[in-house]
Amino acid sequence: MILVKNTYEQLVLGATCAGLGAALARPAETLLVEPSASAGWDFVEAFQPGGGWDEATASGLHPLVQEIRNELLQREALSGGRIHLPGLGAVLFNRLYRSGAGYLFLTNLLSARPVPGGKGYEVQLANRSGIRRITVQQILDTTSTFQSRPERRVALAVRRIGANLNLRRDVRAASLPLAGAGFEVLAGRFPREAYLQLDLPPGTAWPEAREALNRFWIERPEALQGCDLVSVGTQFFEIPVGKAETANDERWQHLPSAFHAGPLSALSSGAGARTTRPPARSAPW
Repeated sequence: MILVKNTYEQLVLGATCAGLGAALARPAETLLVEPSASAGWDFVEAFQPGGGWDEATASGLHPLVQEIRNELLQREALSGGRIHLPGLGAVLFNRLYRSGAGYLFLTNLLSARPVPGGKGYEVQLANRSGIRRITVQQILDTTSTFQSRPERRVALAVRRIGANLNLRRDVRAASLPLAGAGFEVLAGRFPREAYLQLDLPPGTAWPEAREALNRFWIERPEALQGCDLVSVGTQFFEIPVGKAETANDERWQHLPSAFHAGPLSALSSGAGARTTRPPARSAPW
């Protein structure tokens, strides 16, 4: 059982890959708050494997993230630069559980107000246990749309819906990625495992997104005929137009996890969030 304290150095909003990186790097100082029940959901639940899994990229990662990559290799969730996303989610949650960091899933941030005298923020949180107030010195929001500051109205450049596919036997992973007008299919860790990413207009809601995915699948290209659609992502993959400006309050930062080319680089950015900022991206890789 995780005992949540009344004061923390930092509040991390979003159990995204960047948010998990920040929490794992400074567990004793951090409370991680996540409205859903998933760890690493920005890539895992969106069925977006991203890139940066190869050995050549690993040397530039934060040491903590290199350890995570090595664990994925040892558990055979990662091989040949290809990832089994459910395995990634399990490894990340297990790391969080064993880290000693504070965390609250299925919890929403209701408000955050400066404490008089410049002593941080009073944060109000809500979940099925009720409402509780804690005090934090800084806030790191790793969601694409800066959910802790809705008045900033961060626009999206990209919204995608993802799906997990089971390839037919004569479709080899070596033939992937497969790309076409508004879609991409990326190989997973196992021979018949693949992930579909379908582009959507940024303002698309879930009913329309699922309808678009169903329509695409009915009319899918010949290369995907005979393949099975196993499951549909429960989160959109979203890239904001830009990182929200926080020049007036350096203690309340926006670090959108999906800015990064893949889960490992997002984890690494979060782990070094005090001294580094992510490179700006306005388009998918």
